[in-house]
Amino acid sequence: MGTTRRGGKRPGAGRRPTLSALDRLALGAEAEARIAQAAQGRLEALVQAKCETYQVQDKWARLRDVPIQERQRWARRSADDGSLTGDTVFDVRADLVALASAGKIVVSHAQLRRGLRRDVIETVAKEWSQRLVLTVSPRLVERCLEEYRAVFRHLNETTV
Repeated sequence: MGTTRRGGKRPGAGRRPTLSALDRLALGAEAEARIAQAAQGRLEALVQAKCETYQVQDKWARLRDVPIQERQRWARRSADDGSLTGDTVFDVRADLVALASAGKIVVSHAQLRRGLRRDVIETVAKEWSQRLVLTVSPRLVERCLEEYRAVFRHLNETTV
């Protein structure tokens, strides 16, 4: 027994596409934008968690209490008389330098997007199904996303 075919070699044979080419590109673009937005949200959460670990907001508040023009003088004066103001300036400055240099957050683009794709694709499929009043499956959204990326890559290669 042969396999059942969904069309033939005749022109115009086969199943009609459910979405136009423009709709497919728009669907892929929306999925790509949502994945990028979710990845950006994940990155911001990582940075916020790192800042909370170092208590950056508290340290900036302490540093802002010391006027800019007075910081060096207060630091010198505190070294002489042992006051807390200079220690605050040095402590905050040292911690912020440590956070900026040694504590860099290095996360790859792929790591940020890992695990987001499936949820975003299902969400986009549900929303587009309601918007277009026809069934848009997650697999269709994946194919549209792949087509969008291929077109985008081709346009970037030809323009450069």
